[in-house]
Amino acid sequence: AKVLATGLNLRLNQRALTLELVDNRQWRLTTECLEPDAIGQLETVLCRAIVVAIPAPQAAMLLHSLTESE
Repeated sequence: AKVLATGLNLRLNQRALTLELVDNRQWRLTTECLEPDAIGQLETVLCRAIVVAIPAPQAAMLLHSLTESE
């Protein structure tokens, strides 16, 4: 798996809070840090692609906001 992640910007120990499509080109992802020394710190990043690899109930909650704007 490490070979597949070569060159990717991976974030570990983060809770995804919001996911928004920006200008139909990029994703805006807001996360909360779960590391003991930085717990609760928020970070927002712009991405060209997102891999959602979480259980379906959590994915549904995160992705639900995308259907509200249609």
